[in-house]
Amino acid sequence: MSEALTGNLPGTPEWLGNERAQMIIAVLIWLVPMIVISVMVAYSPLHRTVTPVYRQACADWWAGRGLYTGTGGLHYLPQFVLMFSPF
Repeated sequence: MSEALTGNLPGTPEWLGNERAQMIIAVLIWLVPMIVISVMVAYSPLHRTVTPVYRQACADWWAGRGLYTGTGGLHYLPQFVLMFSPF
């Protein structure tokens, strides 16, 4: 099998060829951004969000009013209101 397929390229650190090390790196690549984003959302949940727009659209829909009032325009398909209503 070629070196490219086995991950043993010249100049590659030996520990990087370890399957366990690769798994840890892959998990960290996903985990670190998720933790950072979660902390940012927990710290300031209403900053940079469109949730108030969605909540208002749900309230308007259930009250029989139009979904696309105001200056916001089309942010979502009408079917989204049904999916977002429980929240």
